[in-house]
Amino acid sequence: ASRLAVAFGIVLLAMAISAVLTMSKLAGIESNLEDMVLDNGVKIKLNNDMNDAVATVTRVVRSVILLPEKADKDSEMLKINKSREAYDKAWTALDKMPASDEGKAMRAKILQFRAAARPLNDKVIEMGLAGQTAEATTLLMKEAAPATNRWQDSIEENILLQEANNSKDFAEAQADYFQARNILIGSILLCLALALLMAWRVTRSLTGQLGAEPGEAAQ
Repeated sequence: ASRLAVAFGIVLLAMAISAVLTMSKLAGIESNLEDMVLDNGVKIKLNNDMNDAVATVTRVVRSVILLPEKADKDSEMLKINKSREAYDKAWTALDKMPASDEGKAMRAKILQFRAAARPLNDKVIEMGLAGQTAEATTLLMKEAAPATNRWQDSIEENILLQEANNSKDFAEAQADYFQARNILIGSILLCLALALLMAWRVTRSLTGQLGAEPGEAAQ
């Protein structure tokens, strides 16, 4: 009984160590996948929503300047307001999410460029609604458009950061997968070898002590 207990105990210990190491790697894979899907992926979507909203406003502002009829201008203003609501909603959600120091710096840049660009766009819109086409166009081309481009560039930089984080998390998850696979394969081979070794040792010990196979010794 003691020999069998030791033999099985050694095999079970090897299996337990293997299970702990494998579960550790699987936990790393799960963590990286959560970052990719629930963190980086969400941030990329929110930044894209913000970028699309800014692009829509930029395009519609030109329509407000060029359209001659007030009703048409008012219709375009509805699009601007809707896009700005979508931007603000996405920004609020993004700002609640955790960020690295680099991510916080990029968010600060987005806020900075937004604070510079949106008042200029408001001024262009005001001129466009008032029928000051030439003045609105000049302000748009010389100040508002460049400021808006810098705003969009800062958002795109944040998207690139999240994509880089995704690539990093994927590489780490892939490395953890290969390690977990190798640990599992190695532990299976080790446990098999230990089982065969323990079976041989116990059998040899018993037959050596009995002088024959148990059945023959009993007969």
